[in-house]
Amino acid sequence: PGDTLYGKIFLVNGRSHQYFDGTPMVYVDFVTESGVTQNSYTVRIKEGTGNLFMPIPNDFGEGTYALRAYTQYQKNFDEDYIFQKEIKVGF
Repeated sequence: PGDTLYGKIFLVNGRSHQYFDGTPMVYVDFVTESGVTQNSYTVRIKEGTGNLFMPIPNDFGEGTYALRAYTQYQKNFDEDYIFQKEIKVGF
């Protein structure tokens, strides 16, 4: 808690692995172990990449969270197509 999570988002075409040439938004959720979304962020993608700057508020408890990132288009499919990474806070 009180730290900042930095990251780089790369949005590529799943078949060609080329950068996506549009300017979509990527939605990033910070989710608790019980499935509650603590914070949500929107990252604009330009020329296939975007920068993530996610402050972790002091009121977040110690624990394991999920970082989920997706586009609106990906929400049309199974959750297997959504990026998800486990993040440990306060350890």
